[in-house]
Amino acid sequence: MEEAHELLEQMDLEVKGMPPASRQKYQIRLKSYVAELSLLDKELQRARIVHRDENLARDELFEGDYVKDDQKQRLLDNTERLERSSRQLEGGYKLAVEAEQIGAQILTDLSSQRE
Repeated sequence: MEEAHELLEQMDLEVKGMPPASRQKYQIRLKSYVAELSLLDKELQRARIVHRDENLARDELFEGDYVKDDQKQRLLDNTERLERSSRQLEGGYKLAVEAEQIGAQILTDLSSQRE
């Protein structure tokens, strides 16, 4: 995620150095990438919190020798939630990689236009 933020900062600098005629087009794209990355950051934070909570719940479940049915169900629910979160993170990671590739292409295009 840090690399994606750095790449977006570099892209912002490149866009600011462009002629005004083409700057607006790339500023709009850049804003959408920044918004998408912000959403992915928030999603990652939520997944980390869920993961931490699930680990705490799992530890609670296995503290005693006797595990109640409602605790088993809670563990199953938390495991399912963790799997869902993992799938969402994988999707978010794919989007971040795609944004990075698009950003790299934009930087290449800008570089070739500058020449």
